[in-house]
Amino acid sequence: MKIAKENIPVFSLEDFMKSITYPPEGMTTNLARKQVTADGIQQNNILDREMEILKRALELLPIGIGDEDVIAGNYGSQFASPELISQIAQADADEYNNSEEYKIYSEDEYMISGRYLLFGIYTPSHICLDYETIISKGLKAYEKRIDDRLMRPIDSYGRNYLLAMKKGIRISQSYAMRFHNLAVKKLETCQDEKQRTNLKRMIHALGRVPYEPAEDLFEALQSIFLIHTIVPTAERSWASVSFGRTDQYLLPYYEKWIADGNTREDAKFLLMEFFKTFDKYGDGSCAMNLGPEYNEMTKLLLEVEKSVRLRAPIIATRMKSDSDDFYDDLVNRTLFEIGQPTFYSEPSCKAAMTYRGMLNEQDYSINSCMGEVIVGKELADMWGCCVNMNLALELSVNKGKPFSGELPESLNIYFKDVIPMEPTSMEIIKAQYYRYTQCIVRYVTDLNKKRSAWVAWNRPNPVLSMLLDDCIEYGRDRAHASIHSMGMEAKEWLKIPDEQFEAVRSGRGVKYHNVTVLAQGFADAGDSLEVIKKLVFEEKKYTLEDLIQATIYNFEGSKRNLEIFSAVKNCPKYADGSDDTDDMAAFVLNALADAAENCYHGNVRYLPTCHTIDSNVQFGRCVYANLDGRKDGEAFGKNAGPVMQVIKNTPTDLMTSALHLPQYRFSGGVPIDIYIPANILDDEEGRAKVKGLLKVYLENGGMQVQVNSVSLDLLKKAYENPEEYPNVIVRKGGFSIYFTDMLKEVQKDMIERFEKEIS
Repeated sequence: MKIAKENIPVFSLEDFMKSITYPPEGMTTNLARKQVTADGIQQNNILDREMEILKRALELLPIGIGDEDVIAGNYGSQFASPELISQIAQADADEYNNSEEYKIYSEDEYMISGRYLLFGIYTPSHICLDYETIISKGLKAYEKRIDDRLMRPIDSYGRNYLLAMKKGIRISQSYAMRFHNLAVKKLETCQDEKQRTNLKRMIHALGRVPYEPAEDLFEALQSIFLIHTIVPTAERSWASVSFGRTDQYLLPYYEKWIADGNTREDAKFLLMEFFKTFDKYGDGSCAMNLGPEYNEMTKLLLEVEKSVRLRAPIIATRMKSDSDDFYDDLVNRTLFEIGQPTFYSEPSCKAAMTYRGMLNEQDYSINSCMGEVIVGKELADMWGCCVNMNLALELSVNKGKPFSGELPESLNIYFKDVIPMEPTSMEIIKAQYYRYTQCIVRYVTDLNKKRSAWVAWNRPNPVLSMLLDDCIEYGRDRAHASIHSMGMEAKEWLKIPDEQFEAVRSGRGVKYHNVTVLAQGFADAGDSLEVIKKLVFEEKKYTLEDLIQATIYNFEGSKRNLEIFSAVKNCPKYADGSDDTDDMAAFVLNALADAAENCYHGNVRYLPTCHTIDSNVQFGRCVYANLDGRKDGEAFGKNAGPVMQVIKNTPTDLMTSALHLPQYRFSGGVPIDIYIPANILDDEEGRAKVKGLLKVYLENGGMQVQVNSVSLDLLKKAYENPEEYPNVIVRKGGFSIYFTDMLKEVQKDMIERFEKEIS
């Protein structure tokens, strides 16, 4: 069929991959890679090369200790010479422009990702380490595991990998000693008694952690921050490296702190300084779990969050039916105005983990802004796959062809067993939708495996792998399961030498290798199915051909198309109170969940999610119109919410509708976003209503609710004059961000959504 017009951009998968592997300003990994490559150091030994890159990156990293610093760990351009800043910037540009990691493999992949929004990639970072073990036992405990494993038989590849892990421990110690030596030097000339005390405490701690166990609360925080720099340096990204169950593992250190004669205010001050240091580097998706057990550290961390009002870390609160006191502290204007916290239902999260096959007694954590993970045992590839949920519908009603353009053959071969059928009933259309979804998910998961395998072979990360269970046991990389899953195909793909291949392909690496499959536009797809059901089969007002032609021409260009647009817009929509349409949305998500589960291979699992963050705007602008009345380039529905048209000033309908969704199958996350005007939180009655709303949803199967109460007037001012409002914080669909750091179209979308919710 003819494309009506070419007026919307092609989605750039390369740019997207770069955007989720960004380093903080001053990070030196890419500069180290450039230098090591230029020097020709150990180019034939990938593991040694990568460890040399990490070693040099941490040696090059410009560090400093300011006069007011309490926690050591500051780094970046403020401590660098102009020449070094220039070198870092050039190396970053060279890496992003030339690295094979970000290249599109073929013209077919360019078209399939760019116009039809199907892709599979590898996402660095996005992990949750076992900080409880790291701070209580130190890296020396991991070194002992490695030494014990080396005492038992292991193949040469595994042995070399374990030795690279040990190098990583030495590199981590050297990095801590850089700050130790800097503090010693600074102490020599420091005259201020308060700062001398701080420096002495740093010196003692940095001589021990992260290798040795932390002795007190200060050393625990110092150890966490050092690890939280070393791992992102190795992974080349700070994105969503989360803290896990912070109030649980820090509690013993707080209790000892008090028992040793320190005060609660001292502990609060330490935590505030830790937050301030972290916020300079970590992105706003580092999740700090609070609850469901409510303790003194929970209360203290909440107080700190209210006091510092920073972008990171974010709070992920885990709620149970008996969490009334917890609700009282959380439903708070100060928190809601900075988009904090995200509320999670503990029973719903556990149900999702149980469905995934995890035992309830295994310690899971909310990871960043998307889904649940097993702490210290899971690689969570959180942008690993994306599926435009509307394409399968186009193929179902258009005899295996998209409404616009032609599918490349490399995607068409995945549909070879699907026989195009005349769409003469809803039953046929839904059956076809299910089949095409299966094929599409197989395509994106195959791409994910290829890119993950490339990273495991070409960019191994022994430091991160060491900290994730079973990588030591197998002597394999954190992403190695993809090589194992690909089998013989990996040999040609990665150009692995014959003499190495059998050793390389064996073993599987991390215990749980889980990849998120994003349901982009699921509400639009469900609404489109309802449009067909009502207008074609029930009312018989239009034919499918009528609807398809109007959609192709963006519901414009003729009186007939405008008439169809009006009829389509008046059809029931997900979250407007129509049970049938809510069930259509559930059908779409169940089709995705089934398809994802059919792609499991060994310990590589594919976990569906509705968590779009703000990609519903960025991705939507690159996709042509849908049957539900969404026009060319308009945003998809956000997260597990409805399309823009359906947003109302009460979240009750949304919550009722979201309970129709198969949330227990979506451990990748099912967030809904609500806007609460801040003035509602000024009196007890208003807070009680909000608390009741949240409790009803979370206790009846809802998984996740994200709240914003930032002033709409303030957002409009920041939109018009960004330079005057650089510190306005919002919750961007799961993580916090400075409003003016978002793309203009995303800012505009957020304002429009909030306006609808309060109108």
